Amino acid sequence: MVNFIFMKIKVADYIVELLRINGASNIFLVPGGGNMHLTDAVKRNKKIKYLSFFHEQSASIAAESYSRSKSKLGVALVTSGPGSTNAITGVAGAWIESVPLVVISGQVKTQDIKNNPKIRQNGPQEVDITSLIKKITKYSITIKKTKNIVKIIKKGITQAISLRKGPVWIDIPLDIQGSIINIKKKDLKKIQERKKKYFFPKKKILDLLKKSKKPIILAGHGVRLSEASREFRSLIKKTGIPFMTTWNCIDLVEFKHNKNLGSPGVVARRNSNISIQLSDLIICIGTSLNKVITAFNEKNFGFNAKKIIVDIDKDQLNKVKIPNSLKIQADAKNFINYLISNVKKTNRYNRWSKDCLNLKLKFEDEMLVRKKNKKIINHYECVEAISNALKEGDIVSTGSSGLAIEIFYTFFKSKRNQRVFLTSGLGSMGYGIPSAIGNCVANKKKTILIESDGSLMFNIQELSTIKSYNLPIKIIVLNNFGYASIRNTHSNYFSKRFVGTGKEDNIFYPSFKLISKANKLKFFCITSKKQLKTKLPSLIKGKNPTLIEILLNKNEELLPKVGSYIDKNNKIKSRPLQLMTPLIPIKTLDKILEKKEIRNLYNKL
Repeated sequence: MVNFIFMKIKVADYIVELLRINGASNIFLVPGGGNMHLTDAVKRNKKIKYLSFFHEQSASIAAESYSRSKSKLGVALVTSGPGSTNAITGVAGAWIESVPLVVISGQVKTQDIKNNPKIRQNGPQEVDITSLIKKITKYSITIKKTKNIVKIIKKGITQAISLRKGPVWIDIPLDIQGSIINIKKKDLKKIQERKKKYFFPKKKILDLLKKSKKPIILAGHGVRLSEASREFRSLIKKTGIPFMTTWNCIDLVEFKHNKNLGSPGVVARRNSNISIQLSDLIICIGTSLNKVITAFNEKNFGFNAKKIIVDIDKDQLNKVKIPNSLKIQADAKNFINYLISNVKKTNRYNRWSKDCLNLKLKFEDEMLVRKKNKKIINHYECVEAISNALKEGDIVSTGSSGLAIEIFYTFFKSKRNQRVFLTSGLGSMGYGIPSAIGNCVANKKKTILIESDGSLMFNIQELSTIKSYNLPIKIIVLNNFGYASIRNTHSNYFSKRFVGTGKEDNIFYPSFKLISKANKLKFFCITSKKQLKTKLPSLIKGKNPTLIEILLNKNEELLPKVGSYIDKNNKIKSRPLQLMTPLIPIKTLDKILEKKEIRNLYNKL
């Protein structure tokens, strides 16, 4: 007869301890009346740490970034009502990026939860949060009885970490948080990720590789999520196939690797888009192949190539309408290991690799050459200086959208063992500071944040969080005096009728020097190219929290870029991936690759 040993425990204590056992060494929270039993449980648990934020959006983003680090589980703890609604942005980002995230929210007492859908509210600060977020979570529930607490919490963690990972949300009424339940010893154990067996069409894959003379591997965030960075390097070494990455994993292999061709898309290095269009086989692993990557033109993406598209999500595969595609549902790591085991080592792609490398070298400093005579610091020079200043192994967080960030990801030259963290799908302003906090805590290491001035304003209150915990974060603010990307849009399409873009519409930005002083952070403003080169490397040394402002060209153009045109039916159409503004003479490319190939490429419209 089995002897079950029961233990009495408070619901809040059980939840916090189970989360800790499953990788949540730190909890990211904002305290409130609706989650007071839960925050008290965090405080009393001597094996767990927490960071208290000033806004729930920041707490959820920090938890999401924390979760991107290996073997971590990001947990955000928020209160009811506005505390819950404030956290939605971080959840939406985790949903799009397939990042494990657990949000625990407080709720009004069970007796105060409204039962009549025709009334808007019953309890104080009551919001039916699970109905609001059910379409951006893998699992969401409001617990109304203590009976199934253990089962529900375990299911939530399992859903977050298994298969296509993502966020879950568990809403817990105040009275249930404080209830006492009986649990068994096995109810406080690490939960194992659910896995699935995948089957590969071996003959089709190997036949495509055998016939290919110009293959390219395109790696996406799924490679990182499946923890296959080491295996990816082994794959490149064995096959000799040149590769590209999406922005979410530009740190997968250092930029100077002779097989690294950059990242394709609407905004990209010119060589990346040309190489994609010259390829005859594109192996896409763990990338959504969104419209930014295909430049809003799926039919034209790699028009010379057949494609192997690997994604863990069957529905995601079905969404992609790129022609000549062999679609395979699989985890990125499993597929990479399959290729390593089944593809023979060869040097048959050496000529192709050399051609791609020549293209890369030809256009590597294209924008630096174009901008070299300007007196003011331009974004391209700034990114080059940051690339040079950062060291191997550095942890880098960035903002999520805007002209400065797009130029950073297009032209940043990553080094070996650097980690660079981004959420690109949602592109939420204000992502940078909380992301840096989450990454700094997860990696227990100095973190460099690259953020723009407009985005910094969204969560600028969390500078106080950095100071509260004396986190070693170096904040590099790329200051182009407001919303440079929107300013360009208003200039190009609306006759310079600026709305909310900056000083030109009477928008006031505070002094970052005074903001830094108020938060007791070190501060330095870089105003010249000389300072950029001589001061930046020393400013990012050490562990003291520091804000480094770099004054940049206000009216920067985002180049090179795939443009659009008006067709004969007066509809806006995207140009093919290889036709980037500014256009370059075909003769320039004739010197690098065969004349026939280039002319065919540029005549394919």
